[in-house]
Amino acid sequence: MSYTKRLTESDVKFGFIYIGGEFVKKVPRGMFTLVAGEESYTVQLDDYKRLKGFGKGFFRKYGLKEGDLVSFVKISGDKISLKFECEDAGTRETTSKAYIGASRVAAILNVGSFHERRNPHVVTLYRDESFWGLRERDRRFWDRLEVGSRVLIYGEFQGVRGIYLSGNIKGKRYTTEPVREWLKNPSGYPCHLYLDMPRLKLDDVEPISLDELSEMDVPFFKDKPTKLISIIFFDESTIGKFDDLWRTFHERNEIRPPHPVPVVVRDELSDWLPPRFHELKDGRLPSAEFQKRVNEIFRMLGFEVIEFPFGPYPDAVLHLPEPYKSVNPFWMVVDSKNIPGYSLPETDKRAMESYINGQRLEALNRGLDPSKCYFLFVAPSFERVAEEKLRSIRSDAKAIGGLLSVEALLHLAFIRLKHGNEARIDKLPDLIGGTEIIKDKINVILAPAY
Repeated sequence: MSYTKRLTESDVKFGFIYIGGEFVKKVPRGMFTLVAGEESYTVQLDDYKRLKGFGKGFFRKYGLKEGDLVSFVKISGDKISLKFECEDAGTRETTSKAYIGASRVAAILNVGSFHERRNPHVVTLYRDESFWGLRERDRRFWDRLEVGSRVLIYGEFQGVRGIYLSGNIKGKRYTTEPVREWLKNPSGYPCHLYLDMPRLKLDDVEPISLDELSEMDVPFFKDKPTKLISIIFFDESTIGKFDDLWRTFHERNEIRPPHPVPVVVRDELSDWLPPRFHELKDGRLPSAEFQKRVNEIFRMLGFEVIEFPFGPYPDAVLHLPEPYKSVNPFWMVVDSKNIPGYSLPETDKRAMESYINGQRLEALNRGLDPSKCYFLFVAPSFERVAEEKLRSIRSDAKAIGGLLSVEALLHLAFIRLKHGNEARIDKLPDLIGGTEIIKDKINVILAPAY
């Protein structure tokens, strides 16, 4: 289905394109990414059936003026092709695609070696339907990756370690069925990722080398490690670094759309949560303000939040209000860290143990059960090593802990606002099990109807 119109004076004057007609009924309201030439634009289809967000500069750049033809063609699903046909002979045509709901999580997959003799598993990357597998221990990252998420693939080729391939996730499947090419452990990588990748000959690829990754201050590559974990995950707090890598790799190897750089789009969080909470994601807030806003969200969830002055105290202690406290007298110690890629250093580990032990008597005085203690670290994102520290705290302080990313915290708030009292905040302890709390688990435990 397509729609063509001539630009009007008001289109050019105000920097939007009114499309209207039957076409708009087939296109969801929301944000689009327009990739035109070397640049991208974020635009919005609003309630007045206008594509907004171009701005006058867009029209000037492409020589668009009143009377020029603009064509919109529905391709499939959530994609639209836009074609600008300008009457000026000197103005070139440009065709671009729009993607709705572009993912803002991404990953670097470490395949070890691209040589089949050293790593038979790599054969599945060269299939017509490329795919890769992750171990069960990496499932928490696999769970958070989405169809459309971008991946860069790192490994060794002819003695040089670096990023050699890129693509988008087009499907996911969890299966323990053996993969015949994976000779060493055919069933040991059950978290499958199916990939849409441009076909590149590795001999011709100009990689982003390990030395460059270290110089670019990319997480996990800073000290040029000889061994890496299987997956390096990027979320809202670190996606800017991934965007830089993606852009560098694609420009260096002259890879063009249909593999554009997705741009963050409007989602339900934008409708339900105020901007002051979204600002928790970018890592720019002062630590005290970050802590304050995290505590505001816990209050919004329905908890009693006890805050403390600066000193040898936790950032907050949470418990349920009456009458729920009497039925479920658990309490939770919270330490908020505005540090992307937070690794839970030894000093913070010891501090949390001290907080827990120091609050047990206070918990009893508040009518809580001293033995029903949990703890949370809240941060924009976490390094894998942080989970190992949780187990040590549990052993030393006799309390169960978890890692709560800002993304997951905002999702908790969204679930609470959307579902009201049906969101069972009294079940928050069920989310805490010595690992990072993921959105899928929040949906299942706090809002089964979600």
